[in-house]
Amino acid sequence: MALDLWKMKHPWYESMEENWGKFRLTYQGGRQFIATYLQKFSKRETIEDFENRRNISYCPSFAASSINDIKNSIYQRMVEISRNGGDKTYQTSIKGKEGGVDLKGASMNNFIGQFLLPELLIMGRVGCFIDMPPVDGILLADLMGKKPYLYLYTAEQIPCWNTTYINGEEILTCVLVHEVIDVVDEGTNLITGKKEQARLMTLQQDGVLVKFYENSINDSTGGTVSILTKEVLLKGHKRIPFVISQITHSLLKDIADYQIALLNMESADVAYVLKANFPFYYEFFDPRAQTAYIPTSPNGDTTLEGAQVSAETAKQQEINVGATSGRRIPIGGDAPGFIHPSSEPLKASMEKQRQMKNDMRQLINLALGTIEPKFA
Repeated sequence: MALDLWKMKHPWYESMEENWGKFRLTYQGGRQFIATYLQKFSKRETIEDFENRRNISYCPSFAASSINDIKNSIYQRMVEISRNGGDKTYQTSIKGKEGGVDLKGASMNNFIGQFLLPELLIMGRVGCFIDMPPVDGILLADLMGKKPYLYLYTAEQIPCWNTTYINGEEILTCVLVHEVIDVVDEGTNLITGKKEQARLMTLQQDGVLVKFYENSINDSTGGTVSILTKEVLLKGHKRIPFVISQITHSLLKDIADYQIALLNMESADVAYVLKANFPFYYEFFDPRAQTAYIPTSPNGDTTLEGAQVSAETAKQQEINVGATSGRRIPIGGDAPGFIHPSSEPLKASMEKQRQMKNDMRQLINLALGTIEPKFA
């Protein structure tokens, strides 16, 4: 049977996969969130009306704002963390010098606070890989400029894994990750595209075996098959250089649906204000002085031909209304006026939205109080 690593998923991963998509879009917001979760009012709303309403809708990113408040509160306290000991290059890196911990100038606090922590709060799970450029040679000079560095894998990129307990500690025995790498043109050395590859890391007695796979189409069956492209043995490693951080649940578990509801409510309110909330002109008339239901021609003909003649002369009875137009009112007559839709539905919707925003702040604080580390 052909190996297809893109179909291998941990049962827990399968149960959370659908929620992760909602959590990530809720935090990112933008037009993609609107396009995914904005719904039609009813079957009576035409496609054209729905498209127009979607174009003027905006994303109420209150969930992202709440997450950022918590992230910033934690990040501000990280200056009190002290990391002592270790090699001199380690101390240099965690301070953000000589490339930092990610070869992009980030200190350890910055890397955790700006990259790892938001991903952990949003998705409830994040992976961190400790990598190092290959070392050619046995001299100390061959190590110049080469040191370990970190980069992240999102929850969606870690589809399968296995663990075991050694001396009372849970450690990874194998883990599968998906990643996107650059496609480099051999002639010009320019990046011309992207492609997916899978990395399978297995803990063995003599080290960690790392295998790289690419997906390909099986010509005989038409399905996909994973092809081994490279394998490396990290000799002497007693652990897989991959750390998974996980909390009980995402902080967006409850408030993601709140933001989706807010999106649809505020979209409806904006459409109401722009299309329905305008006044109508009215004036009184005496039905005894005008036949309201039977159109007549000037000579009193009530036939169909007479109605057609009346339609030709109807424009003479049209009036101009507006801020710059006036109307004469007979003495003793009732003045015309304007009527408009009631604002009560709009006020009720705004009050409900205000309550939902307060609920979101309370729910995220409750969620923060119930989380605990699950795996690290």
